[in-house]
Amino acid sequence: SYNVFNLYYLLKLSKEELLAMILRIIFRQKSNNIRPHLVFLTHPWEYVSWKRGDVIGKYCSSENIDRLEEILRFLEKNLKLEYVTFEKLCKKLEPA
Repeated sequence: SYNVFNLYYLLKLSKEELLAMILRIIFRQKSNNIRPHLVFLTHPWEYVSWKRGDVIGKYCSSENIDRLEEILRFLEKNLKLEYVTFEKLCKKLEPA
């Protein structure tokens, strides 16, 4: 079992667990000569409140944008972050 970098796990993990997971990933990337990078997967419907009793209804919320911002601010305090488009990320990761 493993955690995926999607909104569900970003919200589920404690900030300390998330940071530890990111640091492990960065270590592995650097150990394999890969420029450190992270991609978080989110969907627009995760930022809408749903009246459902399943997993989607339990974590999707209009408050998630504020929760995501809080997580990103925490990560900014602990890591050097650079926000880029996926296109720019692909160019940065191209072999020289």
